[in-house]
Amino acid sequence: MTQLDQRTQGAAGQRQLPPHPSAYLPVHAAQRLDRLPASRWLTKVMVVLFLGWLVESYDIGLSGSVLPSLTHLYHLGTGAESVVSISASAGIVLGIVPAGWLADRFGRKRIMVAGTVAYAVLSFLTGLAPSIGVLIALRVLAGVAMGAVFPLPYAYGAELCPPAIRGRFTGIADSFLSIGYFLSPLLALWLIPSVTNDTGWRVMFFLGGLPIIFAFLAWRYVPESPRWYEARGRFAESEKVLTEIEARVAAEIGRPLPPPPVTRGPGRQGIYGRKLPHSDPGHRNVPHRGVRPAAVGCHRPGVHPAAARRRGRRRRLVAGRRRRAGGRAGRHPVRRGDQGPAPGGHHRHDPGRVPLRPGA
Repeated sequence: MTQLDQRTQGAAGQRQLPPHPSAYLPVHAAQRLDRLPASRWLTKVMVVLFLGWLVESYDIGLSGSVLPSLTHLYHLGTGAESVVSISASAGIVLGIVPAGWLADRFGRKRIMVAGTVAYAVLSFLTGLAPSIGVLIALRVLAGVAMGAVFPLPYAYGAELCPPAIRGRFTGIADSFLSIGYFLSPLLALWLIPSVTNDTGWRVMFFLGGLPIIFAFLAWRYVPESPRWYEARGRFAESEKVLTEIEARVAAEIGRPLPPPPVTRGPGRQGIYGRKLPHSDPGHRNVPHRGVRPAAVGCHRPGVHPAAARRRGRRRRLVAGRRRRAGGRAGRHPVRRGDQGPAPGGHHRHDPGRVPLRPGA
């Protein structure tokens, strides 16, 4: 017999029992991060991420900025010009597809740093390209690395920023992205005075290797996401990062942090599943003992299929059980402490007592 059956087999009209203490689950990384106020530590991390968008957007716009020089130097036709223009963008499309899977598998920080180093090195090598074919190939490969990195600052911002400033973070990040796109043609006006210049476009690609500095700063100052650690079941590492962040923020604001909100899970009130505590590495919802998973979405006695579809299967299932339990309430013994029958033949049940099963 399930705990739900034990609770619903009492007299009709009984008050709901108070939730068991186990219904209050441990606080997750999301609640602990969302309660943090704005701080210098968060600002420093966000500035590093903004820098990453700036240098990446500069690198994305390189191909179009140096295209006039390449067209004059290699006598490119219209088709070849188009291929050079879209080479980096085509690589980004190819790289952004597995970006989410890679970040979930190996971590946000590792993929962001490794991808940044890869496209910085490839951009620098593009400045040494001996032919247009090699240049296009290097731009495509650099684009693949840029695509793997492109969504990760957004993921970091969503996971580290409190909800109150998350929208502000997104707006500032997009501003840095736009500045980077504008920076590339602006430097081209200065470094490439004429299309006959054979060194200016190479210098532009050499500057594309500067994101290696961002990779170092990200590795040094940006922590791995505690939410990612938690999702992978690495709770000790998640707790370590969270403790360090909380200690830094508390020291900066000069007062204790507010307590994290208490997360109330289904616990003993659950019907089809209960949320596992932190000790479960998967955080999966598993079927509650005594309730068959096949009951979800199927017909049960006392629940009309049409009513179940219209009002919700779970709600009708609970109502049906309570109606059936009401007819048997008078046959169930109650523990000592109940106050006896009330007017109408029902027992006034003490909310601290649980009716026993027949024969218990």
